[in-house]
Amino acid sequence: MAGRVREHLSYANVMATIAVFIALGGSAYALTRGEVKTKHIAAKAVTPRKLAPSARSQTYTDGQTATTAISSSGTTVATLTLPPGKYLVIAKAIVGQSTSAGAPACEIHNDGVEVDRAAADLAPGDTQTVSLVGGTTDGGTVTLVCTEDGASTSIHTRRLVASRVAGVTAQ
Repeated sequence: MAGRVREHLSYANVMATIAVFIALGGSAYALTRGEVKTKHIAAKAVTPRKLAPSARSQTYTDGQTATTAISSSGTTVATLTLPPGKYLVIAKAIVGQSTSAGAPACEIHNDGVEVDRAAADLAPGDTQTVSLVGGTTDGGTVTLVCTEDGASTSIHTRRLVASRVAGVTAQ
């Protein structure tokens, strides 16, 4: 038996066997070092079902186009209830002034704590878009609250969007 193996043992066979082991060992080495890049993954090979739930994009939204009068004590015009996690929160409201000049304001709140605030400077009959951006690191209840400054103010359109992100860093 040993003689038979020796008959087929040639330089080419030995080098081919070594090459196979190096090739397989090299790809295993790349996998352990995290060196597999996007270009190495076939198109449509990674689907949402193959990702961990924490790696999937999750977006929550609330919004309306109906006109709503707001008060000087603050009116909640949109609300989201978010599961625990870190979120980027974006809000937009179109505010309108009907009787006199004013500066209505809108705020994003997370569990009652102000995250961002913006005000509009309006003349009678004007409308203006107020945009806000904030982050939350614990989920909870996120609200868009708008306040008039004594003039007759209304919200024409509003949208509150929260997208789950890997991290939120204050700058």
